[in-house]
Amino acid sequence: MPYAPVNEPILPRHVAKARRHFYAAGWSYRSAAPLLGVCYQHLCQVLRGERQSLRLVNEILTLPHRRDLSATPAIRYPH
Repeated sequence: MPYAPVNEPILPRHVAKARRHFYAAGWSYRSAAPLLGVCYQHLCQVLRGERQSLRLVNEILTLPHRRDLSATPAIRYPH
């Protein structure tokens, strides 16, 4: 059994892969959440293994590198 600190769950492989991709691409919870259509708290809980969402994990894996979005218009929030 792999080592994990006492308070940290062992992540399923697909979640660990999404987590590595998320951080390697330069995203933060607050910047990626609107693009993924979720609140940043839910995104955090999924990436930490506290909640499950296969849809969200698959969406995270499709995120481009954050610097590649510099030419795109800003996200507009509905009023």
